[in-house]
Amino acid sequence: MKKNYKYKLSEDDFIDFQLYYLKMNSKMTKSVKTTIIVLISLYIIVFAAMAVYFRDNAFLILIIAVLVSAFSIIQIFTYRKRLEKKIVNKVKEYIRSGKLDKVLGDKELEVYDDKVVFHEKRGTSSFNKEDIKNIESSDKSVFLYIDEMSAIIVPKHCLTGEDVDFLLSYK
Repeated sequence: MKKNYKYKLSEDDFIDFQLYYLKMNSKMTKSVKTTIIVLISLYIIVFAAMAVYFRDNAFLILIIAVLVSAFSIIQIFTYRKRLEKKIVNKVKEYIRSGKLDKVLGDKELEVYDDKVVFHEKRGTSSFNKEDIKNIESSDKSVFLYIDEMSAIIVPKHCLTGEDVDFLLSYK
């Protein structure tokens, strides 16, 4: 059996992969959690230092507490969104500089019973079925992982529901 998918990988498809990777990669998730813990600790230290410094003025401590708390809460709760925005901006910068020219564009994926063949500008790659480490899906794409960080991205807009089910069950 052979299934053939021809599609064009767009900037949005690649951004979707990067954001999905951020959410699902345990190392990235751990890094985000660590950063949030550091932010919380830093704000507690700043608040404690200011409370000691202004200990004679209770009203000033109250104002500082409210301001530091508000700023801290905003920073902590918006950290993930700011990180996502930074990733999107970085991808767009790479696209403008031409670093992703070979990644984006026309693609063709041929899926056989025992292997997949992937055609792109850089050339053709063939992977045995057992070489595919994992198959995952976001709202917009299906990802066939070749290793922990690299995946063949297949946008769902070029697939039928049956095709999505087939690719997800391929492993």
